[in-house]
Amino acid sequence: MIFILGILLIIALLYFVIFLPWLKQKKYQNPTYLTHLAQISLFFDTLDQLDDYVTWVHRDALKNSLKQLGSTLNPKHPIIKKSPK
Repeated sequence: MIFILGILLIIALLYFVIFLPWLKQKKYQNPTYLTHLAQISLFFDTLDQLDDYVTWVHRDALKNSLKQLGSTLNPKHPIIKKSPK
């Protein structure tokens, strides 16, 4: 009985120490995620370069350029919550 309990403890330890961190790291290497993250970063850089006043035309152009990105990303997704930007 103790032997089986020891085996299960080792398996659980390996799961939490090796497999879960590897799985989390793998999520951040997804090419789709990296593309979306680059687009978000570009959007924030564009916002930083704007003056205090943004015209309606410029606002609509920004919204249209990122419409597809906004529809594909869910802000409550765990990957998005952990990203610094």
